[in-house]
Amino acid sequence: MLARAAQDNIRTWRFTKHEPTSFVTKFTFDLQPDCDSTNENGDVALKLPAEVIISVPRKSWECDPYYGLDLSEPLRVFLTSCEVDGVPLPCEQVSIELNSGDLKARPEIIDQKGKKAFIIPKEFRSAKTFGVVVQTPKGSFSLPELHGSFLKGKWRIVIDHKPFQEENRYMTKGISCIGFIHFQWSEPERLASSPCE
Repeated sequence: MLARAAQDNIRTWRFTKHEPTSFVTKFTFDLQPDCDSTNENGDVALKLPAEVIISVPRKSWECDPYYGLDLSEPLRVFLTSCEVDGVPLPCEQVSIELNSGDLKARPEIIDQKGKKAFIIPKEFRSAKTFGVVVQTPKGSFSLPELHGSFLKGKWRIVIDHKPFQEENRYMTKGISCIGFIHFQWSEPERLASSPCE
């Protein structure tokens, strides 16, 4: 998978005048188990011409602050953060309503070992699709027809008003408020957004 990156790197090498020869260079890609928010680009150790070692820490968004939490039954969603206009909002101030067909439920946000979470009601655990309505003191939004696999893992809930945060501007044509949920445990991760009121 990384052969092309190694070939592209070798093409950047420049040599001084020398007798023609050949050699084998081993590229080692070392993905570190820990995060390092101060050095997300990693380090390169050159032991030329025989070896190049590229060590890269996990990206901060890959590090799981919920490692070790019990994710067995009852099925839960952990709220990694709740934000309004780039400012953290206590997740206890967020109201979530789940709906699927005629089913509706407002799960209570609880504390799970210092993390905010809510338990998925039993009647929703086999839902193929669901909708969610999010209400905060600063606005509300709804997302219909989400895939049932998103009813687990980690959610990041955000509401943003004009002028928008830089990373949200691409989603905001013609609206003055946007709400979204970042489903952080899906494969791949997903972002679902909707205008908010």
